[in-house]
Amino acid sequence: MRLNCSIFSSSLSVSGIGFFTNFIATAVELVDALLMVVLLLSLPGWEALLKINNCRENKSLLLLQSNRCPMMCPKCGFKQPDVQEQCQRCGVIFAKVHGVPEQQSEPALVGQKHARFGELLKKVLTNIPREKNPVVQSGRMLVWLGLVVWGVKFMFTPVSGEAFSESYMHLVNLPFHEAGHILFSPFGPFVQVLGGTLGQLLIPLIVTVSFAIKGNLFAVSVGFWWLGQSFMDCAPYIDDARAGQLMLLGGVTGSEVEDYHDWENILSRLGMMQYDHLVARIFFGRGVLIVMTALVWGGYVLCRQRLKYCAT
Repeated sequence: MRLNCSIFSSSLSVSGIGFFTNFIATAVELVDALLMVVLLLSLPGWEALLKINNCRENKSLLLLQSNRCPMMCPKCGFKQPDVQEQCQRCGVIFAKVHGVPEQQSEPALVGQKHARFGELLKKVLTNIPREKNPVVQSGRMLVWLGLVVWGVKFMFTPVSGEAFSESYMHLVNLPFHEAGHILFSPFGPFVQVLGGTLGQLLIPLIVTVSFAIKGNLFAVSVGFWWLGQSFMDCAPYIDDARAGQLMLLGGVTGSEVEDYHDWENILSRLGMMQYDHLVARIFFGRGVLIVMTALVWGGYVLCRQRLKYCAT
């Protein structure tokens, strides 16, 4: 796969190992947080609920988190050094504006945020709309069962070898992989090579978020499943960095043409070629977790919709 990038910019300012470590850490954090973001975006009226995290009223400007967080005047914005009854700059009396300000410690505020987040999560899990069309509901069940069978098959497919390259989903992912090289080409040769993998992962992520914004909760699980499968699809390519035995576009292998293999370029540039198998297992394991999460979420949505349909 997939582009011949034999020349790397010698002026690359970031450390290779540091860049790769930050990239992996950021990718893991984003994937772990994605499901929660999707759930919040999926909730009807999510914009109103997320405003809970902002100031409830203008009175929130008067909350004292601690002695290190002084009171702020609601009129002129002047921060008071200590608890005051009136502003030292403009003279406004706080009790007449918003009443006596409450004093809350920082742990108390953190506890309130956790409680509000729990309320949001509970509403997301319970406010799943009923599917009125039984045909659509049955079709979704068949899709979910198909994803379960397909997902389990991918989970038990060996990382090494041509099995993933011969799968139908590899043909789906491949165009986005190649498009990623073009999309990220303005950012330099190194990012251009890495862009193939990034493009392959970004498209299912965008699809998942788009379904979430539209409120299609079951489609969210399908998009998330695709993201996990795409992670697993990257693993054999990474695992082949040193061996160079996989057949690439153009009918050649990485060992036959120099600087033709994306992950051979990436890992050799970072001085991490010896970790190709480890990085491949990290991608594969992350993909398995995402696929399992997607299947659990899709099954939960279908069960809730079925229960609501039977209750009416």
